[in-house]
Amino acid sequence: MISNIHFCARLDAETRLRHADPRKVAVVSITDPGQLTPLHNWTGNIFRVVFLDVVPNSDPVKPMPPHALTAETADLLVQYLEYLDRNQTVFELVVHCEFGASRSAAVALYAEALTGAELHRRYLAFGGNRHVLDVLQQVRPVHPPVSLPEAHTYD
Repeated sequence: MISNIHFCARLDAETRLRHADPRKVAVVSITDPGQLTPLHNWTGNIFRVVFLDVVPNSDPVKPMPPHALTAETADLLVQYLEYLDRNQTVFELVVHCEFGASRSAAVALYAEALTGAELHRRYLAFGGNRHVLDVLQQVRPVHPPVSLPEAHTYD
């Protein structure tokens, strides 16, 4: 089962996982097409997914931008999250993308809604990629639907 969720940048994930127990930490590694595979020494559970941080045009006549998250890829990702959550082993889930702000935040928000696990630093997920959330929810709806947290400003 997934006990808690962290989203972060690639470099932060590499640092965090350097001393982590691979039997207790699972990873969703989101990279750009053509990017070198990070965490190549990680021996624990890992789901590698490749898609760009794009928001497709809302015009149904225009084609989907290349390398956007597809329903097929989202379905595999959801299956991985459900597998981890059904498992008897308790996992911490680390979701990373290059900068740790948009794609990873969206996947982490969805994983929180799907599993009920605690999302650390949820308030920082306000920049989550809306398209990623929408595709994940189209594949496997969660109730209530995931919404992005409000951005906080400090005066």
